[in-house]
Amino acid sequence: MENLVIKLGGSVITYKDQPLKTRIHDINRLSREISEFVNDFNIVIVHGGGSFGHYIAKKYAIHMGLPRIKLGLSILEKEMRKLNLIIVESMINHGIPVIPFSPSNMLITKNKNIQTFFYETIIEAIKRGYVPLVYGDFVFDEDHGCSIISGDQLCLEIAKIIGAKRIIFCLDVTGVYDKDPKKYNDAKFIRNLDHRKIPELVQNFSLSEDVTGGLVNKLLVAYEAAKIGIQCIFINGLQHNLIKKVVKNEDFIGTIIF
Repeated sequence: MENLVIKLGGSVITYKDQPLKTRIHDINRLSREISEFVNDFNIVIVHGGGSFGHYIAKKYAIHMGLPRIKLGLSILEKEMRKLNLIIVESMINHGIPVIPFSPSNMLITKNKNIQTFFYETIIEAIKRGYVPLVYGDFVFDEDHGCSIISGDQLCLEIAKIIGAKRIIFCLDVTGVYDKDPKKYNDAKFIRNLDHRKIPELVQNFSLSEDVTGGLVNKLLVAYEAAKIGIQCIFINGLQHNLIKKVVKNEDFIGTIIF
Protein backbone atom coordinates (compact mmCIF):
# COMPACT_ATOMS: atom_id res chain seq x y z
CA MET A 1 0.00 0.00 0.00
CA GLU A 2 1.41 3.38 -1.02
CA ASN A 3 2.41 5.83 1.70
CA LEU A 4 1.11 9.32 0.97
CA VAL A 5 1.38 12.77 2.57
CA ILE A 6 -1.40 15.31 2.00
CA LYS A 7 -1.00 18.97 2.98
CA LEU A 8 -4.15 21.02 3.51
CA GLY A 9 -2.94 24.60 3.15
CA GLY A 10 -4.05 27.28 5.57
CA SER A 11 -5.67 29.23 2.72
CA VAL A 12 -7.85 26.21 1.91
CA ILE A 13 -9.14 25.53 5.42
CA THR A 14 -9.36 29.15 6.66
CA TYR A 15 -9.94 32.65 5.33
CA LYS A 16 -6.41 33.97 5.74
CA ASP A 17 -7.54 37.60 5.60
CA GLN A 18 -10.08 37.06 8.40
CA PRO A 19 -8.56 36.10 11.77
CA LEU A 20 -9.77 32.83 13.27
CA LYS A 21 -12.36 32.06 10.59
CA THR A 22 -12.54 28.61 8.99
CA ARG A 23 -13.71 27.54 5.55
CA ILE A 24 -15.90 24.93 7.20
CA HIS A 25 -17.68 23.92 3.98
CA ASP A 26 -14.34 23.22 2.31
CA ILE A 27 -13.08 21.34 5.36
CA ASN A 28 -16.16 19.12 5.23
CA ARG A 29 -15.89 18.66 1.47
CA LEU A 30 -12.22 17.67 1.69
CA SER A 31 -13.01 15.26 4.52
CA ARG A 32 -15.68 13.64 2.36
CA GLU A 33 -13.36 13.39 -0.65
CA ILE A 34 -10.48 11.95 1.39
CA SER A 35 -12.84 9.41 2.98
CA GLU A 36 -13.45 7.93 -0.47
CA PHE A 37 -9.83 6.75 -0.84
CA VAL A 38 -8.47 6.70 2.71
CA ASN A 39 -8.56 2.90 2.92
CA ASP A 40 -6.47 2.52 -0.24
CA PHE A 41 -3.38 4.30 1.11
CA ASN A 42 -1.32 4.83 4.25
CA ILE A 43 -1.96 8.54 4.67
CA VAL A 44 -0.56 11.27 6.88
CA ILE A 45 -2.46 14.56 6.69
CA VAL A 46 -0.75 17.83 7.57
CA HIS A 47 -2.61 21.12 7.82
CA GLY A 48 -1.45 24.71 7.96
CA GLY A 49 -2.28 27.37 10.51
CA GLY A 50 -4.04 29.79 8.20
CA SER A 51 -5.69 32.70 9.97
CA PHE A 52 -5.41 30.87 13.31
CA GLY A 53 -1.68 30.19 13.57
CA HIS A 54 -0.27 33.06 11.51
CA TYR A 55 -2.45 35.70 13.13
CA ILE A 56 -1.35 34.74 16.66
CA ALA A 57 2.28 34.08 15.71
CA LYS A 58 2.60 37.55 14.17
CA LYS A 59 0.74 39.24 17.02
CA TYR A 60 3.24 37.90 19.57
CA ALA A 61 6.25 37.72 17.17
CA ILE A 62 6.64 34.05 18.03
CA HIS A 63 8.49 33.37 14.77
CA MET A 64 11.24 35.67 16.10
CA GLY A 65 11.87 33.57 19.22
CA LEU A 66 10.37 33.39 22.69
CA PRO A 67 7.72 36.11 22.99
CA ARG A 68 8.05 38.70 25.72
CA ILE A 69 4.56 37.76 26.83
CA LYS A 70 4.77 34.10 27.81
CA LEU A 71 1.06 33.63 27.28
CA GLY A 72 1.69 34.13 23.55
CA LEU A 73 2.84 30.52 23.15
CA SER A 74 -0.10 29.26 25.18
CA ILE A 75 -2.56 31.27 23.10
CA LEU A 76 -1.00 30.05 19.84
CA GLU A 77 -1.24 26.45 20.99
CA LYS A 78 -4.85 26.96 22.09
CA GLU A 79 -5.90 28.41 18.73
CA MET A 80 -4.04 25.78 16.71
CA ARG A 81 -5.63 23.01 18.75
CA LYS A 82 -9.01 24.68 18.19
CA LEU A 83 -8.47 24.63 14.42
CA ASN A 84 -7.14 21.09 14.59
CA LEU A 85 -10.19 19.95 16.55
CA ILE A 86 -12.53 21.40 13.91
CA ILE A 87 -10.73 19.32 11.28
CA VAL A 88 -10.63 16.24 13.52
CA GLU A 89 -14.38 16.44 14.10
CA SER A 90 -15.06 16.84 10.39
CA MET A 91 -12.93 13.85 9.47
CA ILE A 92 -14.39 11.65 12.18
CA ASN A 93 -17.87 12.59 10.95
CA HIS A 94 -16.80 11.30 7.53
CA GLY A 95 -15.42 8.04 8.89
CA ILE A 96 -11.71 8.89 8.80
CA PRO A 97 -9.87 7.45 11.84
CA VAL A 98 -7.62 10.43 12.49
CA ILE A 99 -5.22 10.79 15.42
CA PRO A 100 -3.99 14.37 16.03
CA PHE A 101 -0.31 15.02 16.74
CA SER A 102 1.05 18.32 18.07
CA PRO A 103 4.56 19.28 16.87
CA SER A 104 5.32 21.06 20.15
CA ASN A 105 5.15 17.66 21.85
CA MET A 106 7.27 15.84 19.26
CA LEU A 107 9.94 18.19 17.94
CA ILE A 108 12.89 20.25 19.10
CA THR A 109 14.76 22.54 16.71
CA LYS A 110 18.21 24.13 16.81
CA ASN A 111 18.58 27.44 14.98
CA LYS A 112 15.18 26.68 13.40
CA ASN A 113 16.35 23.34 11.98
CA ILE A 114 14.88 20.08 13.24
CA GLN A 115 17.19 18.60 15.85
CA THR A 116 15.00 15.92 17.44
CA PHE A 117 11.81 14.34 16.09
CA PHE A 118 10.00 11.78 18.23
CA TYR A 119 8.08 10.25 15.35
CA GLU A 120 7.68 6.66 16.54
CA THR A 121 4.06 7.14 17.60
CA ILE A 122 3.17 8.34 14.10
CA ILE A 123 4.64 5.13 12.67
CA GLU A 124 2.69 3.00 15.13
CA ALA A 125 -0.55 4.83 14.31
CA ILE A 126 -0.06 4.13 10.59
CA LYS A 127 0.71 0.45 11.24
CA ARG A 128 -2.60 0.11 13.04
CA GLY A 129 -4.63 1.71 10.27
CA TYR A 130 -5.00 5.22 11.69
CA VAL A 131 -4.46 8.52 9.89
CA PRO A 132 -2.05 10.85 11.72
CA LEU A 133 -3.15 14.49 11.53
CA VAL A 134 -0.25 16.87 12.14
CA TYR A 135 -0.17 20.66 11.92
CA GLY A 136 2.25 23.56 11.73
CA ASP A 137 2.88 25.06 15.16
CA PHE A 138 5.52 26.42 17.52
CA VAL A 139 8.29 24.17 18.82
CA PHE A 140 10.99 24.81 21.39
CA ASP A 141 14.33 25.80 19.88
CA GLU A 142 17.71 25.31 21.55
CA ASP A 143 19.10 28.60 20.24
CA HIS A 144 16.09 30.92 19.97
CA GLY A 145 13.85 29.61 22.73
CA CYS A 146 11.13 28.72 20.24
CA SER A 147 10.48 28.74 16.52
CA ILE A 148 7.68 28.03 14.07
CA ILE A 149 7.71 24.71 12.25
CA SER A 150 5.65 24.98 9.09
CA GLY A 151 3.30 22.31 7.85
CA ASP A 152 5.40 22.26 4.67
CA GLN A 153 8.55 21.36 6.60
CA LEU A 154 6.63 18.66 8.41
CA CYS A 155 5.44 17.21 5.10
CA LEU A 156 9.02 16.67 3.95
CA GLU A 157 10.22 15.19 7.24
CA ILE A 158 7.23 12.87 7.52
CA ALA A 159 7.52 11.80 3.87
CA LYS A 160 11.14 10.79 4.50
CA ILE A 161 10.23 8.93 7.67
CA ILE A 162 7.36 6.89 6.19
CA GLY A 163 8.93 6.42 2.75
CA ALA A 164 6.27 8.38 0.85
CA LYS A 165 6.96 9.02 -2.83
CA ARG A 166 4.32 11.73 -3.23
CA ILE A 167 3.35 14.85 -1.31
CA ILE A 168 0.15 16.58 -2.41
CA PHE A 169 -0.07 20.28 -1.55
CA CYS A 170 -3.60 21.71 -1.59
CA LEU A 171 -3.42 25.46 -2.26
CA ASP A 172 -5.87 28.22 -3.19
CA VAL A 173 -4.43 28.54 -6.72
CA THR A 174 -4.18 26.11 -9.65
CA GLY A 175 -0.53 25.29 -9.02
CA VAL A 176 2.80 26.98 -9.67
CA TYR A 177 3.17 29.98 -11.97
CA ASP A 178 6.23 31.77 -13.28
CA LYS A 179 5.27 34.71 -11.04
CA ASP A 180 2.59 35.54 -8.50
CA PRO A 181 -0.80 35.04 -10.27
CA LYS A 182 -2.52 37.12 -7.58
CA LYS A 183 -0.45 40.14 -8.59
CA TYR A 184 0.20 39.64 -12.30
CA ASN A 185 -2.49 38.88 -14.87
CA ASP A 186 0.10 37.61 -17.35
CA ALA A 187 1.49 34.97 -14.95
CA LYS A 188 2.02 31.69 -16.82
CA PHE A 189 0.98 28.36 -15.36
CA ILE A 190 3.68 25.67 -15.11
CA ARG A 191 2.41 22.11 -15.57
CA ASN A 192 5.68 20.21 -15.08
CA LEU A 193 8.52 21.75 -13.10
CA ASP A 194 12.05 20.37 -12.94
CA HIS A 195 13.19 20.94 -9.35
CA ARG A 196 16.54 22.24 -10.60
CA LYS A 197 14.74 25.35 -11.87
CA ILE A 198 13.25 26.22 -8.48
CA PRO A 199 16.17 28.29 -7.09
CA GLU A 200 15.84 30.61 -10.10
CA LEU A 201 12.03 30.58 -10.06
CA VAL A 202 11.71 31.70 -6.44
CA GLN A 203 13.51 34.93 -7.32
CA ASN A 204 10.27 35.97 -9.03
CA PHE A 205 8.33 35.76 -5.77
CA SER A 206 8.60 37.99 -2.72
CA LEU A 207 8.63 36.41 0.71
CA SER A 208 5.08 36.31 1.98
CA GLU A 209 3.93 38.05 5.14
CA ASP A 210 2.98 34.52 6.10
CA VAL A 211 5.27 33.68 9.04
CA THR A 212 6.19 30.36 7.38
CA GLY A 213 7.25 31.88 4.07
CA GLY A 214 4.24 31.15 1.86
CA LEU A 215 4.77 29.77 -1.64
CA VAL A 216 8.53 30.36 -1.58
CA ASN A 217 8.90 28.02 1.37
CA LYS A 218 6.66 25.42 -0.32
CA LEU A 219 8.81 25.52 -3.44
CA LEU A 220 12.01 25.18 -1.44
CA VAL A 221 10.54 22.20 0.41
CA ALA A 222 9.54 20.68 -2.95
CA TYR A 223 13.10 21.29 -4.18
CA GLU A 224 14.56 19.31 -1.28
CA ALA A 225 11.94 16.59 -1.68
CA ALA A 226 12.49 16.13 -5.41
CA LYS A 227 16.26 15.85 -4.88
CA ILE A 228 15.62 12.60 -2.98
CA GLY A 229 12.98 11.26 -5.34
CA ILE A 230 9.79 12.51 -3.68
CA GLN A 231 7.34 13.95 -6.19
CA CYS A 232 5.45 17.06 -5.10
CA ILE A 233 2.09 17.94 -6.62
CA PHE A 234 0.55 21.40 -6.20
CA ILE A 235 -3.21 21.62 -6.80
CA ASN A 236 -6.13 23.91 -6.04
CA GLY A 237 -7.68 22.43 -2.91
CA LEU A 238 -10.77 24.59 -3.36
CA GLN A 239 -11.66 22.73 -6.56
CA HIS A 240 -14.10 19.89 -5.99
CA ASN A 241 -12.90 16.28 -6.40
CA LEU A 242 -9.45 17.28 -7.64
CA ILE A 243 -7.57 15.58 -4.83
CA LYS A 244 -9.23 12.25 -5.69
CA LYS A 245 -8.03 12.51 -9.29
CA VAL A 246 -4.47 13.13 -8.13
CA VAL A 247 -4.22 10.21 -5.72
CA LYS A 248 -5.75 7.85 -8.30
CA ASN A 249 -3.37 9.06 -11.03
CA GLU A 250 -6.18 10.38 -13.21
CA ASP A 251 -5.88 13.48 -15.40
CA PHE A 252 -5.89 16.66 -13.33
CA ILE A 253 -4.94 20.31 -13.50
CA GLY A 254 -2.00 21.15 -11.27
CA THR A 255 1.79 21.30 -11.12
CA ILE A 256 4.03 18.26 -10.83
CA ILE A 257 7.49 18.93 -9.41
CA PHE A 258 10.03 16.23 -10.15
